[in-house]
Amino acid sequence: MIASSIPGRIRFRHPQLRVHDRAEPARRKVAALSGVEKAQLNERVGSLLVSFDPGRASEQQILEALSLPIDRVDAADEARGRRPPGGLLSLGLLSSLGMTVAAGILKLKWLHVAAGAALVGFVGAHVYRSRKQAGRSEGAVQS
Repeated sequence: MIASSIPGRIRFRHPQLRVHDRAEPARRKVAALSGVEKAQLNERVGSLLVSFDPGRASEQQILEALSLPIDRVDAADEARGRRPPGGLLSLGLLSSLGMTVAAGILKLKWLHVAAGAALVGFVGAHVYRSRKQAGRSEGAVQS
């Protein structure tokens, strides 16, 4: 998918860009286009950043050379529930931490204990999710 695009610079993200045997040939093909100044691959995150002269190369030419099923994230996708990863989890971590500190300062022991328990739960969920995502990423690289 096209993660970002401004005149002369475009970033693609795609799971196949994590697989060296597919990503490197795609990067070389894009880099060989007339007008492309730089094609920088980051296999760890599955990203390809392309800097180009808009007068000599177009976004469409780069897309065709990339030969991956690429789409553009739009407002409709975001409205259907695409959220930044961990949005609610981050909010829970931050709010329970703040409540724990505030209750400790105000010497409200029952609230301090309850907020601390919630914080432990959110930390556990964060660790679980992080390990699950790390395992999925490692599997994608090894394929």
